[in-house]
Amino acid sequence: MTSVEQGQHIATIHDDTPPPESPSAVDSTHRPTPGGWLSGLAWQRWLADNVFPRTLTPPATDRRTVLGYVAAFLLAVTYQLVIPQGRTHLTHMWAEDGRIFFDGAVAKSFPLVLVEPYGGYLHVLPRLSTELATHLPIGWWAAVVAIAAAVVRAAVALLVFTAASGHLPSRRLRAVLAAAVVLLPAGNSEALNNLANLHWFVIFGAFWALLWRPTTRWQNGLSAVALLLAALTSPLGMLLVPLAAARLALPRRRDRVPAFAFIIGSAMQIVPLLGSTSERGGEPFDVLQGLSAAAARVPLVLFFGPEWTAEIYPHALRFYSDFYAWPAALAAVVALAIAGYGLRNGTSGRRFLVITSLLLSAAFISAELYMNWSFLLRLDAPNVVIPVQRYSAAPCLFLFTAVLVGLARAPRPQLRHLLTVARVGVAAIILIGIGYQWQSTTGLVRLDGPTWQQSLAVAEQQCAAGATEVRVDINPAWFVPLTCEYLTKAR
Repeated sequence: MTSVEQGQHIATIHDDTPPPESPSAVDSTHRPTPGGWLSGLAWQRWLADNVFPRTLTPPATDRRTVLGYVAAFLLAVTYQLVIPQGRTHLTHMWAEDGRIFFDGAVAKSFPLVLVEPYGGYLHVLPRLSTELATHLPIGWWAAVVAIAAAVVRAAVALLVFTAASGHLPSRRLRAVLAAAVVLLPAGNSEALNNLANLHWFVIFGAFWALLWRPTTRWQNGLSAVALLLAALTSPLGMLLVPLAAARLALPRRRDRVPAFAFIIGSAMQIVPLLGSTSERGGEPFDVLQGLSAAAARVPLVLFFGPEWTAEIYPHALRFYSDFYAWPAALAAVVALAIAGYGLRNGTSGRRFLVITSLLLSAAFISAELYMNWSFLLRLDAPNVVIPVQRYSAAPCLFLFTAVLVGLARAPRPQLRHLLTVARVGVAAIILIGIGYQWQSTTGLVRLDGPTWQQSLAVAEQQCAAGATEVRVDINPAWFVPLTCEYLTKAR
């Protein structure tokens, strides 16, 4: 989906769910017995109806549907590779992708390398990707990493589109939500096209996979595999364990399998986390600055994008310089007001979705800021939100979910025009942020320095001069250690 289509969808969405007082198609499949909440099955039925609503129709397998999925997948991958911030990733390699993941794939045996922690946790998806890449010519590695990262993220977008069908039956709503995984500027800066930052998107896909109750066994198996990989890739999956535990209460054994897969993966992730000797780094956490930074890096970046935020923030302060955080605070108020509308007028399932999305957005950004607090994360730091911009990716996706539900709620007649204005306004602002990101030069979002091919050429010259081991330089200021014997064979 293009950015223009995204805006049209947000502006013209008509929700196809019934008003709160009417039973929905999903809710009608399970009704609590007269015993109420004291009944042993009542709360299980509530979970099945509102938290994990079943997908009522089997997936369409006709040619038109298959071609639609393929076309959407290819467009999503292409967008990430052609955006200006992403083009240099085809010729340059990101830091940890080379020094940690390729080094591990070359120097250590498979599959033992999959359980090799880095930074105190497992990175199974990046290590699988680099393991596959090592079977290709070494000159392709930089491009393969960028394409692999784009492919995984596009797959997450399609998973979200499919898995959200229980909570969001409207195709338009789900198309907008899936497009956000690829188009939101918060994810297209530091986190773009590198394996080291895939977990910000994978964890959002895991959230929807946990809510998904598909009608077919193969989809259920796909969900279980995706959840296992997600848990083995991101330690932040621990925040979703309560949701997985709640899913274990579903009556059908098949519906519990994906939750078991996620819990098993999370348990495996706990082992390196407990054995990690790393402690919280950075400066003492400043609560007020942390709240201001969170409001800027999530609501403000959600609406405007990081590059546009960094440009307009100093100018916005001229209107009221006594309260430095007012633009971020205003964005937070607007986002919460929109989400609150969906919370107040939605069904029980929609209320759960709004509350959970808001809580997860707040939990993710709080954990990230607290564990890594430094001067660069302060709201009054240079470039405002550009440094360590990757922290905005996952929280913005969760907040976008809550805002989308608020905008999608079928309006009362007296509020119809106001909600239409809100839809158009939010769509326009986000689209401007997307367009601004394409032409912006703010921040270190493009990889510079020698290309992967240039570094390989230098390494080959060193081998020809008699060296037995070389360092293939990558960006930023990292390298891949290789033996000359391996370099010759890998060519």
